[in-house]
This record gives sequence, C-alpha cells and structure tokens, in this order.
Amino acid sequence: MKGLSFIIPNILIVLFLPGIHHVDVPAPSFFNKPKTQCDDSISESLTKQKITELEDRFKQTRLETEKLCYRAIITKGLYLPMKWRRAGQAGGKVGGSVLIAGGTEWNKAKTQKYWLNTSVVFQDGKWKLGPNLPEPIAYSMFAYDSDGLYIAGGYISETSPSNGVYRLVSLSKGWEPLPKLPMRLGYGSGAILNRKFYVACGSNESGMSNKVWVLDLGNPNSKWEQCKPLPGVGRILPSMVACGKYLYLLGGLAKISPLSPLKDAYQYDPSKNQWKQLSDLPLKGYAWVSQPVDDNHLIITGRAYGKVDRGVWILNLKTMSMKKVGDDIVPAATAPLINVGNKQWWLIGGEPDSYKNRTNVVSVINIKENSNCN
Repeated sequence: MKGLSFIIPNILIVLFLPGIHHVDVPAPSFFNKPKTQCDDSISESLTKQKITELEDRFKQTRLETEKLCYRAIITKGLYLPMKWRRAGQAGGKVGGSVLIAGGTEWNKAKTQKYWLNTSVVFQDGKWKLGPNLPEPIAYSMFAYDSDGLYIAGGYISETSPSNGVYRLVSLSKGWEPLPKLPMRLGYGSGAILNRKFYVACGSNESGMSNKVWVLDLGNPNSKWEQCKPLPGVGRILPSMVACGKYLYLLGGLAKISPLSPLKDAYQYDPSKNQWKQLSDLPLKGYAWVSQPVDDNHLIITGRAYGKVDRGVWILNLKTMSMKKVGDDIVPAATAPLINVGNKQWWLIGGEPDSYKNRTNVVSVINIKENSNCN
C-alpha cells in the first residue's frame, strides 16, 4: 500500500430503473438465411464449442429497454475554501449539518502529502471549521445515520493503518472514542444498517482483506464481532451501502500493480450472516460511492478505473443494470456522497485525477422521479 496517491477514477457505470425488459440482439443473417449446400459445409466446420462461444457473445451484448423512472439535475454547490480542499475524507451529517472530516492534501510542489485531522461543516450558508479529529485520518471506513458520523480505521500516514474508532454526535461535544477495531485497517468501506456499523475489506501490513466486522451501536457494551467474510477476493476501496434489508458491496481494487479494478457485486443478509454474489456490474471501478434512492435503486458516482469519471448512475438492484443519468461538475473519487434530504446528495471534494490533485468542488445531485413511472 506504500505510495498510494489514490486515484484512478474514470467511471463508466450505467444505472437503470424499474420495468427493464431484456431483448436479445438478433442473430446475424448467417443463422437466418435459407439453408444451402454451402451452408452445410460451413455448419460442419463449426464445432459445438464455437457455436456456444457465439451464443454467449450474443447474450453478453443484449439490448435493454426500460421505462426511465429517474433523472438527475446536477448543479454547483458552494465550493469548499481552497485551503480546506481534500480527498480521502469521511463525510456525513451531524446535528442536521453536512460535515467532512480528515483526508489528505499535498503541498504546492506535490512533494509532501499531509494527513488531516480537521473537519469542515456547512452551517448558515457557509463552510466553517468543525471539531478536530483525535488524530489525522484518511481513507477510513465511515458511515452516518440520524445520530451522527462514525469513523473506523483508516491510515494516519502513508504506511500506518489505524484501529481507532470514533463518533461525532454533537459539534459542541466533539469526537468520542468507541471500541477499537480488532485489526488495523484502512481503504475499506463502511455502512450502517439497523443501528449496526459494518466495516468491510481494506488493507494493512498483511495485504488486502475480505474480512467483515460489525459493532452494535445500540449496545453501549458492544464489541466488534466478525461476520462471515466476503466470498470474493480481498480488496480496497469498494463501495458498501445499506439499502432496504441488506448491505451491498460493489467492486473495488484487487491489485495496484497491475491495476486490477473489480466489477463483482454482493448482497449481505444480516439476519442470516450470509453473502450472496450478484450479477457483475457493467463497469469495473473503485474509490466510488453509492447511496440508496429507494429500496431497489442506488445512486453511484466517483468511479475510478485508472482515470476518474464524472458519471452519475442509477443501479437497479433487481436486474443489476445501470443507467447514466448525468455528470458531476468535475471528476471526483475518494469523496463522500452525502444525502442532505429530499433525494438530494452532495459529492464533496475528492481526487479529480491521479496526479496528486485535490478539488474543492461540491456537486449537488438532485434525483427526480419521472411522472410517467408507475
């Protein structure tokens, strides 16, 4: 993990909606024209294996039609002050206010990378400094709910993962410590479902992990418990999100060299402590973020795959199909996507490229339901 300058995000996700119908691409006229003696010889020359390969290819290139249920209106929000721009930060809402915390920035010459302990909160129509973290933290596993923002692990320097866990439920009270993770870990993903804080994947000195941990936020005496591990390979920078009754984990990065983005997807049922592999996503990606639009759809953006993409997609969890609905103001990976209410999300800061740059841009994404969608 040494020397990660993160990003590699250019994304090509495609999000979809209810009422999708699948139409196989018509076979070439070779298979439909009247049979001739010449065709008999051609047929004989094709092995069953080749025919199977052709059939698989047609299935993989099927066309999809749908009734479009969602659209996006994307505008510029109030940008972060340049001195507070960052990437790899946590983000959420605390006391009704949008807040980001931690992250990294480079000096002007791009020769030194800084880990940040500052937080920035949006109040009274402007960005202000919030309570400092107990230590500099970036690329942590984080999530937020109606109570506040929770941060687990992350890196406190280029090569030093943390097992610290903190929560912020009041701007005036500051950060509170929670039980430490059983292992030092960063570059994973976090989500909260039914008052339980889940942490998945990531990396440390031992390499990339597929382990999953949970902390019961409703029990003050709770300790971290290990869940069934993700059935896929260990990875960093996946997106994990709670939607409906389940957790969903999407993509990630399996190797840094050669760069190996992933497109696999999984559903976790906490009532059974069981993972189920879903159909692959149309696109590979990592360092991206997702949030629920409803119980069957996710909004996804911030995709990295060697570049950074501006795309915003809607993912249909029933079909695992995606539809692009717009573009962020600028590309931004390793950035939090925060639901501010009424189907509006803010994508704040992040990495616009893989050249040690940081952005202060805030993309405001409004997802609207089309009136003709039943």
